[in-house]
Amino acid sequence: MVWLFVGAIFTLSIGVLTSCPLYWTPYEEYCYVIPQVAQSWESATAFCMIHGAYLAEISTPEENDFLAQLVKQNHPPEAQIWIGGTDALSEGHWIWSRSEETFQYQHWDSGEPSNSGGGEHCATVRTSGKWNDSPCSEKLHGICVKRQRTEPGVGR
Repeated sequence: MVWLFVGAIFTLSIGVLTSCPLYWTPYEEYCYVIPQVAQSWESATAFCMIHGAYLAEISTPEENDFLAQLVKQNHPPEAQIWIGGTDALSEGHWIWSRSEETFQYQHWDSGEPSNSGGGEHCATVRTSGKWNDSPCSEKLHGICVKRQRTEPGVGR
């Protein structure tokens, strides 16, 4: 009788384990990392791709708040970090580079996007959580994101 009970508990606790690689931070079903290499937007995109990820495409205020907190943890108050938005194909028409979808959620800082000097075509998120458009050649850190790994396991 005891063995049957233990077996039932064990069977019910088998599920799917999710995990993120070392140094990546989990949030919902995704993993995020800010590599400590400042680089252009294009290089940051390539860096993420090499690691099976892409520059963050922010879809909710909650995700934006999470990313702003992630940026604040290891960067000065005035820091800006690359996200996956660009209007390089059509000025003023902002899309996410990986999905090629138009922004459904936006959180631009006051007066942004400004396209200052006619050459700001890549999006950043500031420690305040507000977004800015910056020259794509500027050397900044980027936020890479990928889905958490899922594996059969025990405990969930």
